[in-house]
Amino acid sequence: MWKLRPLVNKIKANFMKHFVPEQNLSFDETMVKYYGQHSCKQFIRGNPIRLGYKMSLCIPDGYLKHFEVYQGKAPNANPLYEQHFEKCAAPLLTFIDEFTDEKKKMPYHFFFDNLFTSLNLLNYFRRQGYGATGTVRENHLQKCQKLTSNKMLKKKSIGYYESAISKEK
Repeated sequence: MWKLRPLVNKIKANFMKHFVPEQNLSFDETMVKYYGQHSCKQFIRGNPIRLGYKMSLCIPDGYLKHFEVYQGKAPNANPLYEQHFEKCAAPLLTFIDEFTDEKKKMPYHFFFDNLFTSLNLLNYFRRQGYGATGTVRENHLQKCQKLTSNKMLKKKSIGYYESAISKEK
């Protein structure tokens, strides 16, 4: 990937240069199918595309705004982000760091799945003045949080959901 890094950086810089801020930003991961030999290739059991390159994406309106190819250790990774918010959420925070100061001040609302969601991340976004919505894994909850277990949720009807609100500031 090091041979492609200058091209990837140039593409990402152009994405940021032409980034038109929107309130709602969706951040997710995807797999790019690849069966050849490469050290960055990932295998994820249960995905429709099990072998390939894992990427973090920001696609708020159907147009790609940001991407990062997973390489084990990101070249621009912030160790503090990985320590406080886990390795999965670090690309999202690095993406926000790439905003200009003017764009950082906008009232964004981020949407992401359970790979990225943690209470630390949600509280961090609140302190920064951003909104955030995400599903959360049971093992990402603190012990004091009382939500229905996964086993009990399977017995509920389709469409059932629970929400929790923290009053922590």
